[in-house]
Amino acid sequence: MTKRILIAIPLLVASMAFGQSEQKAIGKMFADQTAAANRGDVVAYMATVDPASASYKQTKDAMTQIFKTYKLKFTAENFSIVSVKGTTAQIKTTMVTTKISGPEFRNNRLKMTTTLIKKGGKWLMTASKISGVEYLD
Repeated sequence: MTKRILIAIPLLVASMAFGQSEQKAIGKMFADQTAAANRGDVVAYMATVDPASASYKQTKDAMTQIFKTYKLKFTAENFSIVSVKGTTAQIKTTMVTTKISGPEFRNNRLKMTTTLIKKGGKWLMTASKISGVEYLD
């Protein structure tokens, strides 16, 4: 009985460490995406999106247009990891977007659930579902 417990402890510790490193990697992907959006860097932004995603081209086109038209500030108010199962994860975020410059724009708070997939050792956004939009002005 004692040998089984001693063997299980390192496996449990390794599993917890793996989970923490995955959470850290997911948090870094989200932070990198937010930083790229704040710089208006479509290449860096799209590096956080799965190229095989059904909405990849649409996202690239939309972000290119947004970055050409506006200078926006993106602020994460909330970020939580809902689940990590193998190479799939789900996160919930609340993002506040405010206009710095550009034509008319409605500042907003967006609540979203995003599905991520791990490919080539990187976590990438593959799909998002908006659960709420609050206009701030």
